[in-house]
Amino acid sequence: MLADDGTESVQQLQSVDLAGERALVAVNDSERVERTTYLADGTRYTRVTPPDGNVSYNVTDAPLQPRTFTGISFISPALTNVSYGAANVTETDAGTFYGYRAASVDRSAFRNLLGPSIDPGNVTDFDAGFVVDEDGVVRRLSYQAAVERGNGTLIVDVRLRTYAIDEVEVSPPPWLDEARESDP
Repeated sequence: MLADDGTESVQQLQSVDLAGERALVAVNDSERVERTTYLADGTRYTRVTPPDGNVSYNVTDAPLQPRTFTGISFISPALTNVSYGAANVTETDAGTFYGYRAASVDRSAFRNLLGPSIDPGNVTDFDAGFVVDEDGVVRRLSYQAAVERGNGTLIVDVRLRTYAIDEVEVSPPPWLDEARESDP
């Protein structure tokens, strides 16, 4: 289903508390379905709220695996399939940041970047960029493409941003008891 403006989107916010061994992932999509997952004590609690308000829960065994929260599925294709120009260095009170813009891209890699259903020959425009901090942490990464389809142009826009590292405390969500009670 498309949003009111004719676009499809998915937004995801991940908060990981390594010291507390907890994580919270909130996903919202164009169909107005909200999916929130809380991981703690070796258990994954998922709450799905569709537009009709008929909330459902799923409780499964799942240990917290920090590497699954790195964004590597978005970062790796953009770093391995795109060539970048020289760094634009910015110094701020928060540190030194290095920004890079795409110089070229291997067109055969568009399926890795944009999805398996994308025909590389139909990509008419592509741009990418990323920013790393002085510790080498990717703070922002984005890539955009225009893809011609039979019924118009599909715009793919992927954005990743790291807001904080070692500064997040994840608390149990207010619906946790409901999720526990729903598990037979």
